[in-house]
Amino acid sequence: MLVTGAAGLIGSKIVQRLTPDHTVVGLDLRPPESSHMDVHWYELDLTEQDSVDSVMARIRDEHGDSIASVIHLAAYYDFSG
Repeated sequence: MLVTGAAGLIGSKIVQRLTPDHTVVGLDLRPPESSHMDVHWYELDLTEQDSVDSVMARIRDEHGDSIASVIHLAAYYDFSG
């Protein structure tokens, strides 16, 4: 299971519930410095195509081509107006 925004408030709770029964790939701008959960963390900026391409290639190399599901919780905020 691939979870974007996995280190956030909602994402971290979902990841916590999924890890006992599933292989979880967590994506976030800043993965947590320490995690007691069995999560495969990847640092990713979804606004940068090079970042997406690079991380997805690593995930394919390390976990294969099949993704059972995606939970998309990443958010983008721009308060500049």
